[in-house]
Amino acid sequence: MDRQAASILFAKVARTSELFCNMFCEDKHRQIYWISKRGCLMRISLNIDDQLVGRLDRIAKSMKRSRSFVAAEAISHYVDYQDSYISSVVAAIAEADNGGPFVSHKEVVAMLDAPRDATT
Repeated sequence: MDRQAASILFAKVARTSELFCNMFCEDKHRQIYWISKRGCLMRISLNIDDQLVGRLDRIAKSMKRSRSFVAAEAISHYVDYQDSYISSVVAAIAEADNGGPFVSHKEVVAMLDAPRDATT
């Protein structure tokens, strides 16, 4: 869909119902995208090796979903994990900066040198 057609469609939808006014969005390049439940869908380009594409295709086929769907889900899970990890590191640094609990080097060496319990 070209920009002019999308603009006309958007204008018609906007006049029809305020509910649909938020169904399209534009990126910085003035391209129109459909908005999903998650937000505006954007097209991106990735360079990945053949083996990873094959694995992605096998997963997509087994799920009866598109390669794009599986890739988007994988990226979403990865970004969620990284966001959580970074948040925990930032919180730990803040705790350390505020004098949070520390274990001395001497205590760590003692724990490592202590005989291990046979039941663990």
